[in-house]
Amino acid sequence: MTDTNDEILLSRLRNGDTTAFDEIYLRYKGPAILLARSLLRSSMHQAEDLVHDIFEEWWEKEALKGLKLSNLSLEGYLKKAVRYKCADYFRKRNKDTNRETTYGAQEEIQTEITHEISDMEQRVATFLQKLQPMPKNVITLKYLEEYKIKDIAAQCGVTSQVIRNHLHIGMKKLREKLGVR
Repeated sequence: MTDTNDEILLSRLRNGDTTAFDEIYLRYKGPAILLARSLLRSSMHQAEDLVHDIFEEWWEKEALKGLKLSNLSLEGYLKKAVRYKCADYFRKRNKDTNRETTYGAQEEIQTEITHEISDMEQRVATFLQKLQPMPKNVITLKYLEEYKIKDIAAQCGVTSQVIRNHLHIGMKKLREKLGVR
């Protein structure tokens, strides 16, 4: 349903309805800010600024008007934009500081992040192996390969609601296993 709504919003935006952009902003700014905050490991204010900058660039460049949703959802597109913007932020920050001092700290942080990511990926992979084949496949396609729900449903030969149910149950179990709310 969200994918269809996203397509409708993009269509309205292409037809000059500026309120569609506002709806996209209101719908996706929260999750984008949380992602930016976790990637930046900084204040909520800095994450809000980064996400606001993304939407501001999209508005000025009319980037969403030409966007075609195929296998990537609007939320997936925004997540990628946040990741790129965070990487850009770190590149710029590193240029502005003393490189020798930054290099040691950056290397330490990068090592820590790499270990945390590796540990989390291993825990998730272990959990996924224990799931039934259908929820395992659905979670992999949705969150690791960023397929749309309707595409997963078509591929699995079931309805979108069945996919949503598998996602909900599987992600609930994953959150419980990882101790994440």
